[in-house]
Amino acid sequence: MDALYEKLDGPEGEKFAIRLAKARHRASLGIRVVKTVMSADGRVLRKPVEVRERWEEYFKELLNEEFPRREAEEEQPTEGPITP
Repeated sequence: MDALYEKLDGPEGEKFAIRLAKARHRASLGIRVVKTVMSADGRVLRKPVEVRERWEEYFKELLNEEFPRREAEEEQPTEGPITP
């Protein structure tokens, strides 16, 4: 701790204090950002490229999924007037 105070009292102390404050601020910002994602097979992905590719894979699967539905029955055309 004494070395820290000596640096702050020196001629470059103000610049050092500002750099230290900026570094602490940047370090606190990273807490709210998710930097890891689980892969489809359960591995932890940390590299930004792998994380982006996993999100891309997830959304392609999510948005292109076919949901089961019953087939529409073909109706016979109505002849004549339609009664209310």
